[in-house]
Amino acid sequence: MSSSQSNVTSLECCIRTALELGELSPGLELQIKQWETQRHLSDYDRTLLTILREAIEEGCIRRIGP
Repeated sequence: MSSSQSNVTSLECCIRTALELGELSPGLELQIKQWETQRHLSDYDRTLLTILREAIEEGCIRRIGP
């Protein structure tokens, strides 16, 4: 598995975890934001991030504070 495939898998894992738990911890949110700003995102990455944003907007995922 290439490094870029590993990063996508990790991003997908983080988003799946947030969806399953219905929560987004500050640490997980920071990690996701770093992927957004530090990497060239594929269409698949952008789709995952759109799903995450929509789930937050719809109340399926809530941000939890420190």
